[in-house]
Amino acid sequence: MTAFLLDTHTFIWLSENHSSLPQLLKDRIDKADTVYLSIASLWEIAIKVKLGKLALN
Repeated sequence: MTAFLLDTHTFIWLSENHSSLPQLLKDRIDKADTVYLSIASLWEIAIKVKLGKLALN
């Protein structure tokens, strides 16, 4: 069984299909049995969006 805990940057890059995330890593995440994201990452994203420091598609 493979599992990943994504940090905030990785989650954003994966969600936005950003070129900073290597294709090999994208493939491994896609094939993983389980992918986790901390609630703290969602909190961090919400704060940055509210402050205008982050814009998401």
